[in-house]
Amino acid sequence: MTRRGELSLGDVLTGLQALRPEDGDSRKLLLQFLDPQALLGERLDTSVDFGDVSPARPERVQRAPEPASAAPALENSHPPEVPAPVGDIVQAQLSESRRAGPGTWVTSSEVAPLAWPLAVPEFPVPDPLFVPLWQTGILTAALGVPRQEGSLDVSQAVPRLARRLSVESFPRRPVRSLRLGVRLLVDVSDSMMPFAEDRKQLVAAVRAVIGPDRCEVHQFVGSPVRGIQPRAGLEPRPFEPPSSGTPVLILSDLGVGASPLSEHAPAPSEWSHFGEQTQIVGNRVVVLIPYSSKRWPPALHRGLRLIHWDRSTTARAVLQALQG
Repeated sequence: MTRRGELSLGDVLTGLQALRPEDGDSRKLLLQFLDPQALLGERLDTSVDFGDVSPARPERVQRAPEPASAAPALENSHPPEVPAPVGDIVQAQLSESRRAGPGTWVTSSEVAPLAWPLAVPEFPVPDPLFVPLWQTGILTAALGVPRQEGSLDVSQAVPRLARRLSVESFPRRPVRSLRLGVRLLVDVSDSMMPFAEDRKQLVAAVRAVIGPDRCEVHQFVGSPVRGIQPRAGLEPRPFEPPSSGTPVLILSDLGVGASPLSEHAPAPSEWSHFGEQTQIVGNRVVVLIPYSSKRWPPALHRGLRLIHWDRSTTARAVLQALQG
């Protein structure tokens, strides 16, 4: 027989099939010859039926020479039972003096818990949807209300004075004023979760431009028709328009980004009805929507002034959208 390092269970089965021993004693004797260390024989039941074997002429079996290095005992090759850590990250640390070769199991003494980081990693804040340098101009154009509070309109005052007509008040040029403040409504629906940081950033920007005392912030789910809340955890209350002339700014996708399977997504008619009713009492409704105009349903243009909440938006584009 050719010299081999160690025998496998397949070698034993092949030998049994080739030699075809007739009784249990012969099979047991053959196992001892094929497995000099009696490792496999301890794990094989000699009474196992290996199939229908026909009588064969007995052959002389030569004892195989023992290998140069004895194979490690199978019972010692199983990994030790190491309690699995709960909630810990472990890292195998092998000492330089005891390198683990192939098939070597790491003992529990060589496993140490990995130290937790001292601080939670901070993720970078996304860039604002509006260009920071343009943001103040965009908000001023969107929230400014035209009022006759500018400088004296000489072109109108001089003709009246030349005809010696009474002048009760001097006409002034129209300017966009922010002194009426703003009612800010923030959509906290599931479809607006990707823009959570953008909402937070823009609310802070509006307060900085208008002034904290003139910025009234509320949140809603779906649409303001279903109720608004000054903060999370409070019961929604019906929406009441602010004083006449005060603009209403809404941060929402108007249901454009909602899932088609959502049962709470608002219909375009719900938003158009809200805009028309609010406009009747003298309040302009401006909506910052983070989706392109290609996805805006036509019904949303009734009663609402839609502005694309995007880095391509400029103050000039906002003024054109409000005048259209």
